[in-house]
Amino acid sequence: MKGIKKGIIVGLLLGYMGLTSCAANRTEAKEKRSMDVQSLCKIQVEGYDGNASILAKIGYMPADEELSEEDKVSMQKLFDSITYVITEGPMSNLSNGDLVSFHTIYDEDLANYLAVVIENRDFTYEVRDLAKWELVDPFEGFCVHYYGAEPNGAYFFETAECSEYVQKNISFTADREKDGHLCNGDRILVSAEYDEEKLKKDGKRLTASSKEFVVEGLPEFPLSVQDENLSGIYEKVTGKLGEFLEVQPVQFWTGIVDAGTANTSKFYLSYEVKSNVAYYRVDGTDKSNNRLAIVYVVTVSAKPAGYGKAVTKDYFFVGTTGPVYTKDGMVDEDGGAALSFERFPSLTAAVNNGKSSQREVEELNITYKSSYSSTL
Repeated sequence: MKGIKKGIIVGLLLGYMGLTSCAANRTEAKEKRSMDVQSLCKIQVEGYDGNASILAKIGYMPADEELSEEDKVSMQKLFDSITYVITEGPMSNLSNGDLVSFHTIYDEDLANYLAVVIENRDFTYEVRDLAKWELVDPFEGFCVHYYGAEPNGAYFFETAECSEYVQKNISFTADREKDGHLCNGDRILVSAEYDEEKLKKDGKRLTASSKEFVVEGLPEFPLSVQDENLSGIYEKVTGKLGEFLEVQPVQFWTGIVDAGTANTSKFYLSYEVKSNVAYYRVDGTDKSNNRLAIVYVVTVSAKPAGYGKAVTKDYFFVGTTGPVYTKDGMVDEDGGAALSFERFPSLTAAVNNGKSSQREVEELNITYKSSYSSTL
């Protein structure tokens, strides 16, 4: 019995050794092939210089008609098992000249079975030929305009001189809490808002995403105009007074012509406008309420068309400006349409109105004369 068992065991061992020997002979019988995994690698670099990404993958398996159908299937599986991993160098934000090292991973059992010798398993790739970014300055041609007067200045943006690309793809924002409360010297931080992915796709890069602007040139409401050159504002206001006088109906000149004859007769009127005093009204609560009141003596001469003696009479006016401000070293007034003229029965009444006792008043001695004429 023992002899029979020994015979069985010996037979099995011999059979197993025979099978192993056959398998070994089958592997050894395959012709060795080399596979250069570096040359088969397809490397894709996308993006622009300084912001590119890299991807490595196996290409197409070359045809090999000498392989059996079974081995062709195994070879495809070997190809599918090949992957490349980065062992050194950046994976993103790549620039021209960057070096990226790869290590190849594959099914080693399949490679041994197919007698494939892997070559250049580790290799290095140099990034090159990436397109350069186009730098875009979003603030080139961008303007901040200021208006109003301090401390209530305001602003708005103008992009008409910016490039077409900036106008279409970038918007600008700022802290609007300050808008309407600005003084000269205040700072406004303007930010450029954009779609980052859109800029990357277009190959654009901004030189700056924000810029600080200093408020300047806003008019200031002076507390005193005693030492200022007011000739410009006098000329402007007096010119408006001339326009006012020329459009008044003849009835406006009470006591100089008879209203009854004014309907049938033509009169030639001439005006001599003189001003010897003005009053700068200062509002201590709100400087934007400061006004300049100019007292005028208007000498009107009316001569009937044809026969008749000219009649001359003095009238008294006060011209009151809008808010008075200084800008760029000059004195001006805001709101020419807000100019008002009022006639008074006497010079005293006009002066009292000009002084306006409700405010702090600065008296200004001036000499200004002008003349106009019209036909009624």
